[in-house]
Amino acid sequence: MAVLLKSIYFVSFALLMVLINTSVSGETLSNNMLQTKTFDVEETEQLLQVWSLPNDDQNNGILSLVAVTARSPIPNFEVIDVRKEGRIFTLLGELKCRSPVALSNGGFYFEDDAGFPQPLGLVISAGQKKNDFRRRKFGGFAVLNKQRVDIIPVDSVSAAREAYQAIQSSPILVYRGQNDMFSDREVKFNRTAIGITDSGNVVLLGAFRPRGSAVSLYEFAELIVSLKLHGGPRIEAALALDGGPSSQIIIPETGDIFGYDGPNYLPNAICLNVLQ
Repeated sequence: MAVLLKSIYFVSFALLMVLINTSVSGETLSNNMLQTKTFDVEETEQLLQVWSLPNDDQNNGILSLVAVTARSPIPNFEVIDVRKEGRIFTLLGELKCRSPVALSNGGFYFEDDAGFPQPLGLVISAGQKKNDFRRRKFGGFAVLNKQRVDIIPVDSVSAAREAYQAIQSSPILVYRGQNDMFSDREVKFNRTAIGITDSGNVVLLGAFRPRGSAVSLYEFAELIVSLKLHGGPRIEAALALDGGPSSQIIIPETGDIFGYDGPNYLPNAICLNVLQ
């Protein structure tokens, strides 16, 4: 897949709301902050939505909340084993995936004893295990099996190992339509997540500021849950992916890019695609 990347995309509007502090929540959103794009993949209309929140942080710029919904007759996503270093959006743009709606970074990585980066946790791509399970107290898996996409907790590792596509990450942000974060550590980074709607569609989600200090995990979960009140998808479950400079979403058909444009290591990636 050859992808023409047009520009780094941060939407800017005249906004009606002004925050009195630097925290964000579901109450921060409103419908007049929303810009929607539709585009076709395999003659099926896909949906990109961006909410541009008030600039409550002059040092870091406007916060863009992104949802890319894959409207596929058969819910689907693909995990791609990458293990390369470079500019993340360039690495994503070079990946080959069938009928892509959007691509994002995948799970976390760590440095081994020799100082080399390695994927952290279970990775299964097209039925082939690319990396083994890593025992963790929290988090879970995004899995595809028998034309069904699920987000399951970390203690469901046996089911994850049987999936056709699977990626382990942490934490689960949203579960059964509710914020699944117990507390707010108030550590702000750019964020990405994979989610599932109540109708079974797969969604890539992101929160981005130009300088990287977007939202905490708790705030991200709150915003995701509130999307349904402001013209967005009704997210039933969402699993956080690697954050900070790793967080990146690209939409090949439109050329839209969200996230940090500098170099980093990409252990794996997620491709939302259309299956007829």
